[in-house]
Amino acid sequence: MAKLKSDVLQMRHDKYGLPLRDRLLGDSPGAAKMIAGSMAPIVNALQRLGIYKWLVQRVAGVDARRTYPRYARRPLRRLVNSTITEPRTTALGQVVLFDDTYMNFYEPGVGVKAIELLTACGYEVIVAKAGCCQRPRLSKGMVRAAKRDGKKTLENLLPFALRGLPILFTEPSCLSAIADDLPDLMEDATIGETVAKQAKMIDGFLAEQLAAGTLDVLFEATVGEILLHGHCHQKASQGTAGMHEVFARIPSLVVTEIDSGCCGMAGSFGYEHYDLSMKIGEQRLFPAVREATRRGATICANGFSCRHQVADG
Repeated sequence: MAKLKSDVLQMRHDKYGLPLRDRLLGDSPGAAKMIAGSMAPIVNALQRLGIYKWLVQRVAGVDARRTYPRYARRPLRRLVNSTITEPRTTALGQVVLFDDTYMNFYEPGVGVKAIELLTACGYEVIVAKAGCCQRPRLSKGMVRAAKRDGKKTLENLLPFALRGLPILFTEPSCLSAIADDLPDLMEDATIGETVAKQAKMIDGFLAEQLAAGTLDVLFEATVGEILLHGHCHQKASQGTAGMHEVFARIPSLVVTEIDSGCCGMAGSFGYEHYDLSMKIGEQRLFPAVREATRRGATICANGFSCRHQVADG
């Protein structure tokens, strides 16, 4: 259904033109790449101004009541060489980390922690630097542009896949785009299929390695209780069992997953449809989060949009 929607939107754009708001949201990864770094302090400050939010609402349809994600002053690629320690051992081989737009230009700490975790387990981490997964464009019906640039992303990932290296993701929507949406658009189906076979969520990969006995490490938690919210793309495709299997190996850690369905954000939907988005969050997610935080639990959500929806709610 999602693919059909993208195709129908593309046909609509062909007939009536691409609306400015769809272009701005679909091309947001490119804007993030330009802004993150030296321009981040200026843009982050502007984003807090009421007049700026009013203007963005008029032009891009983003509700002024939303809190905008802050751009990173130091993108991930600047941090990697200066903060990541050397592997304790490379006996377990190499893995590839897909450095998505959110990890690179908004929340580089996610990438740093992912690299530190994999490195501490004994893997040598290669940062993919492959490009955007094209999820924002696909969601706005910019299928031709997504196909053009998505082909480059898959071609950049192909050498890793041909070597049999696992390509690990922290963002479920990026994984689903790389493993499902983009391969469906390629004339050469083997490129997408080859990359898709190696693409995994980081938690699912670790769970597989633990179950196979390849990975033998002791995990420790810095918190006593976790309330888990699963991303819709992950729940629909791989499931959240990998996270539970890893957490289950940590003694005395209490983990509960919220039966919450969608958080209500759904990519850019919650930015454009604020009231409905918050109603969806209030059905189950927000009450569960409020109760859990009152007793000191940590909220765990592996989706960029999910984390922002929880923060706003």
